[in-house]
Amino acid sequence: MAFVQNLQTLMVIFLFPLQCFSAVHTREISEENSADALIQVRDEIFSKLERGECTPNKTLFVYDIDETVLVVDEYGQAQGIRQSNQVIQALQARGIPTLALTARYVVLEQQMANIAQLDHQISCQKKNIEEWNSLSDELIRKKLENDLADLQEKIEEELFRYHRFTLNNLRQVGIEKHPFFSSTEIFPNNWDDDFDIDLQNASSLMNLILHSEGIILASAQAKGVVLQNFLIIKGMEKKFKCIFYVDDQAGHVQNMNEVFAKAERPLELYSYHLPRP
Repeated sequence: MAFVQNLQTLMVIFLFPLQCFSAVHTREISEENSADALIQVRDEIFSKLERGECTPNKTLFVYDIDETVLVVDEYGQAQGIRQSNQVIQALQARGIPTLALTARYVVLEQQMANIAQLDHQISCQKKNIEEWNSLSDELIRKKLENDLADLQEKIEEELFRYHRFTLNNLRQVGIEKHPFFSSTEIFPNNWDDDFDIDLQNASSLMNLILHSEGIILASAQAKGVVLQNFLIIKGMEKKFKCIFYVDDQAGHVQNMNEVFAKAERPLELYSYHLPRP
């Protein structure tokens, strides 16, 4: 009889699976604890690891850059704050992936005309190559292909100019990339499976999102949406069970909370609003 009752219970569980949803835990760090804020967050992460509430390979640490882990002076030199390099190194040593998510722009207004011109030249060059492919002049075709490669290198230089500047800022304060995020993605913030980037459109360039080497430049877009789209593009939307997020901007923290509160999957988001240094 007990076996029959247990079997009935198992059947009910199978027929009506429990729904697992996300939970958001947000915390305001006080001014007096500003200098030690990241140390406190690190200790809370380690405590959750020890209690088995989170596991390193399913935990993601996402951090804002400016006024959160470093400050940049008028000469472009970065200075670390809140012992950020020690904290991030400690998390990485425990096998926790770390991801920088900054509001910095991918492309500035003064670059747009040059990028649009280069993209137009690339389109023309591709047409020229298609036309010459039907001919037998190998030398001319090879020159056209080399010219196309030069144009593509120039446009890549423009698109990655401020990413390299950001990467250099982090290295100046002793923060290195995490090998977990090694690929490069460029995408618009509002995208679908067929999205295309129009490099000759100013609005498209202003809203461009770029990820490379564990750094996302969000171009002042809502960071919760940017992170959600990034994880979907990477096929990681269900990988992480614990996400820790630190930022000195209340609006970004609020957006992160709102976006991941709607995630219909087992996920714990721990967000921290840090005071300005």
